[in-house]
Amino acid sequence: VYDDAVATFARKDVPFERLQKGLKESFTIYGYHNLMGYITGNQDRTRFISYASGDVSFEEDSKLAGWTRDIIISDSSAFDRLELLTAFITTIPGIPVIYYGDEIGSPGAGDPDNRKMMKFDSLDKREADLREATSELFHFRKNYPALIYGDTKFLLTNDDQWVFVRSWFGQHAIVIFNKSEQEQSFVIDLPNGIEGELSDQLNSDYKDKLMKNHFSVNINALSWQIIIIDNK
Repeated sequence: VYDDAVATFARKDVPFERLQKGLKESFTIYGYHNLMGYITGNQDRTRFISYASGDVSFEEDSKLAGWTRDIIISDSSAFDRLELLTAFITTIPGIPVIYYGDEIGSPGAGDPDNRKMMKFDSLDKREADLREATSELFHFRKNYPALIYGDTKFLLTNDDQWVFVRSWFGQHAIVIFNKSEQEQSFVIDLPNGIEGELSDQLNSDYKDKLMKNHFSVNINALSWQIIIIDNK
């Protein structure tokens, strides 16, 4: 799942179908309600943000890259892509795991370049915004059992758009991803039984009452939304 997530969120040419297929295979093995850890990275892998920014190539020797040049973040959209990855691991079944530094977008090539000292202060705006979004995602997950215990149904999957819903005793969390570099319009068909009042949302300004069977929403480039619906 991690390899599929890295490829999907870091690369423009990898469709969401790949990630969905990998996630379904994981569910088949470990169950739709599991305690597997889903990660942003670890000490054995090149930092996601460095792949996403293009400063480390998927085709090169990443350990050599770390020894031979200073790995920076030359494309700030990589912060948005890392936020997409974080939103993914915090909205699927399992246990979301943040590798230290990924909450602020620390760059790094292969080991040991991916194990630099942690940066705790003097964050720039992109680093601070990513840390805030990461914190909000974890608190939101904690507050809504559907994001922890709910079943998972995939509603829309194509190259740049992905939507799934997680449901738990009448609470529904609709999770929406746009990995395009342009704003996208989504028309989402909902399973029977998902209708009710909008009770909360994160990274969203959706204001319309949920209509039976479908709804539409615009999502900013390289962005995500979570919409909580409670059946009445």
